[in-house]
Amino acid sequence: MIRGVQSGTTGLSGKVAVVSGSDGRLGRAWCASLRDVGAYVTGVDLPQTDVRQRSQLDEIAKTIMGPDLLVLAAGIDAPPSDRSWELDMSFGPRMKELAPIAHAVLETTVVGIIRCLEAFTPGMIARGG
Repeated sequence: MIRGVQSGTTGLSGKVAVVSGSDGRLGRAWCASLRDVGAYVTGVDLPQTDVRQRSQLDEIAKTIMGPDLLVLAAGIDAPPSDRSWELDMSFGPRMKELAPIAHAVLETTVVGIIRCLEAFTPGMIARGG
């Protein structure tokens, strides 16, 4: 539940929410909290949906006809022992030189957000969300 808010008092009851990263720690918490206050929640996460794949997001967007709310919680971390993903910002990020894990982190946490916004925002606007 959203801290300090009783069920049904948030104005979210009956609203449609999309939560990316719904199987992760933050995503699960968001899904549970939104359901507790009466929102209808569509979870988006691997292995069914990859936020890096716009076509997969477009398919979901077609089925829900525009959410009222987006929670963009998808993300991955590099393994704790893998320091190769760190960027040397003194020279700026050099994408071609990044380790594969760094590409995956950036694709999910940055590009995934952009792709979710591209896929779901038109429906939100059309619906008035």
